[in-house]
Order: sequence, then structure tokens, then C-alpha cells
Amino acid sequence: MLVCALVLTRATPTHAHAVGVSRGSYAADGSDVRSDIVLARGELIASLPGLDRDRDGTLSAKDIADGRALLSDWAAHGVRVGVPGGPCVGTLEGAELTEQDGVELHLVHRCPERAQTFAVELALLADLSLGHRHLAAAIAAAGSVQAVLYEAHPTLDLATASPAAPSDAASGPSQARDGRAGPKPPQTAAGPFAARLGAVAGELATVARPLFRLGVEHILTGYDHLLFLLALVLVGGPLQSLLGVVTAFTVAHSITLAIAALGLWTPPAAIVEPAIAGSIVYVGLENFVVRDIGRRWRLTFLFGLLHGFGFAGALREIELPARQLPLALASFNVGVETGQLAVLAVVLPVVTWLGGRAWFARRGVHAANAAISAAGLWWLVTRIALP
Repeated sequence: MLVCALVLTRATPTHAHAVGVSRGSYAADGSDVRSDIVLARGELIASLPGLDRDRDGTLSAKDIADGRALLSDWAAHGVRVGVPGGPCVGTLEGAELTEQDGVELHLVHRCPERAQTFAVELALLADLSLGHRHLAAAIAAAGSVQAVLYEAHPTLDLATASPAAPSDAASGPSQARDGRAGPKPPQTAAGPFAARLGAVAGELATVARPLFRLGVEHILTGYDHLLFLLALVLVGGPLQSLLGVVTAFTVAHSITLAIAALGLWTPPAAIVEPAIAGSIVYVGLENFVVRDIGRRWRLTFLFGLLHGFGFAGALREIELPARQLPLALASFNVGVETGQLAVLAVVLPVVTWLGGRAWFARRGVHAANAAISAAGLWWLVTRIALP
């Protein structure tokens, strides 16, 4: 009951599944450095509440247009670019909503000399969600680099970073926004195999690792998903049946995570989020009457499909390049499953131990189920009332 009370105070109905990831492309263009940065709308609203003037929890094209000055000031202070000759002066060239649930910012920094190499510092990471990861790709005459930036490590310097393999640059800003080809990275002398090996290593470092970590963080801070898992195992029963229920949930949310992240089909969040809350209410109430959990995996599979759509927002909103999406999807899903297994490794022994105590079997399990149902009902009502 204490756990349920804590998650109720931490979770908010609006933007129930925080994204925690963004991406950016930074390209030298003569004495300019052009940047394209994609952020989730929910995180932008949290950082700049003044953008959402009607307070409806969403951003429209009109909100972006009306808040141009606010965005320009935030971006100019939050994205700092410098060359060896000194700092560059940044301006916001444009901002637009993406097809998914993101916002893309287009910036240009005028530098005091030709940007043969440059450094980028993202001070705006301090304004974003805790643990936010920024997937950055930068290119100049000196080479191309991909890196993962976060609040404690907000700087990318082309002059000191290890250059990426040539094929890595394909996902970066190889063209300026005016369509002219950007500088090509230097060819390696080690041959195509070494170049390909370097490309794979670069993909693992800049895509797989941060997305794996994001998946772990996403499930550990996804209080509704964790509460649903707790409800599934709280009734106890044979280990084989419990594993069947958890496996059905895992397989189901992996399917819909892939469907949504690949852009095949995505139901509206206004439907998915209340439905996830409703699944918690249902399982919590069903725990009062369920006797045989051997067939429960079927219903759990259906609910798992809903939860998968909830997970998918973390990849969908930043619109990763198509070439990186399969690796990002696999890494994120493995991270989610790793976090889920870590939680179950702690919860299952505790539930098993409590199940052997008469006081818990008589009163404790019913109190816990009531608290779970109450938490789910709270989320259901607030997510409908405040979409």
C-alpha cells in the first residue's frame, strides 16, 4: 500500500511515459554550423510551460508560431557552439512539429572563422528530464563523430573526439539544410572491412548502448507497468503458471512496441494511456476472485499489447533514421526486458515468502490488491479528465 501511495504522488496523467531521449545533427557549412534537433513535445512543454498557452497539455503549430521568441531564447542559450577562434552566435531559423509527437528545431550558428572543427555544448540538457540522453551526430572537414550527451557530459568536441567510420556519417548531417553536400569524412586506410567494423562499433556505442539504458530506465520509472507486473504475481500460484503469465506479457508488448516504433500503426495516446490504467484496475479486482491462474496468460497477452504501445513513445517521438531504427528497437526492448527481469527477481521471492505467512494470505494480499486497484482507478480517471 505504501508503494502504491508513492507512485500516485510521482506519476502524472499527462505524458505518462516520459521519453528521455532526443537526437541532433550538427554540420559545418563554411563559417556556419547548422543544427537540427528533435525533442519530444512533452519534454519541451515541461521545460518551457509558456509554450502551451491554452494549458491543454499539447503543442500545436500555432503554439510553436506564437512561442517563437520563447523558443529562440531557450535554444540560443541552451545550444552553444564554438570554433578555435571563439564562440559562435546562434539563432533559431525555424521550428516545426514532426509527424509523430516531436518538435524539430533548426538553428544556425555564425562563427568568427571557417568551421573546420567545432564543439557543441548542450546546456539545455539541464532543463530536460532526469537521465535524458541526446544522440548527437556532428560533421565537419576534420571528420565526423557520433556521441551520446547527457547532463553530466553535455559537450561534443570534434577536435578531441574519436572520428566515426565513414558509413557512420550517413546517419548524421551529411547535407546542409539548403541541400548542398557537406564535407566528406576522411577515408580510412585499413580497408573496407575495418571501416565496416568501425561502423558497427560506432552504431553500438551511439545507438545500442544508450537505447538499452533508456529501456532499463523506462521500465524502472514506468510506475503503471511495474504495478501491473506486481498485480500479476501477487496472487502467487505455481511457478510455471507465473512464468507463463510474465512471458505472455513480454511477448505481447514486444510485438506492439515493434509495430508502433516502425510506424506501422499507432493508436492515439488518449486511448492507450487510460486503457493501461484500466488493465491495472481489472487485474487488481480479478485477484480477489481468481482461483486458477493457469489460463490467465491469455488475458495478460491482450493487456501486454496495450502496454507495448505505451513503451513505443520513447522511440517514435524522436524519429530516428530508418537505418538505425532496427538496432534502436532491439536495444530498447532488451533494456525493457532486462529491467523487468531485475524487478521480478526481487519481487517474486518476496511474494513467495509473504505467501507462506498466514496473516498475509488472510488480509495482506487483499489490502495490496485494493491499493493496486485504487491506484489504477486514479490513473484511469485523471488520464481521461486530463489527456
